[in-house]
Amino acid sequence: MIEEVRKLANEWLKTGKVDAILGLKEEDGHIAPHLFTKADELDSLVTSPKYPLLNTFRPLKRNILYLI
Repeated sequence: MIEEVRKLANEWLKTGKVDAILGLKEEDGHIAPHLFTKADELDSLVTSPKYPLLNTFRPLKRNILYLI
């Protein structure tokens, strides 16, 4: 499933359908909210564990896909 999410996110960022994707990023064994703005960052995109992203991040850009 995560590969499908990454593929769609990649397509939407590259085509400009969205300006950014708010999701979870795994780095060095830690998971935290991240605003993905470049397709080459999506390898670190994860969809679990559950995380209250909308309560922790309120971006200024309007064309953002929220992965919650």
